[in-house]
Amino acid sequence: MSHAGVAWRLTPSISGVPSQMSESVGTIVECQDPGDSSGDVIIDLPSEILTEMNLGLGDSLSIELVNGVIVLRPIRNADTRP
Repeated sequence: MSHAGVAWRLTPSISGVPSQMSESVGTIVECQDPGDSSGDVIIDLPSEILTEMNLGLGDSLSIELVNGVIVLRPIRNADTRP
């Protein structure tokens, strides 16, 4: 299995409108093969970042490629999430 550095940034948003973070958080994760021959990869997000962003299983993230950087943003419904 090959290792790949993945650059990413999580920014909080409510109803798809991003807000500014006061600090950046980053790490290097390994792209993993899901084993289904799809060509997709799985990355594990560190629990510290999930906790800080109030994210868990079943939450939705938007994924964008911006200037060669993968950007993940939580999709939050203002009526259901703090």
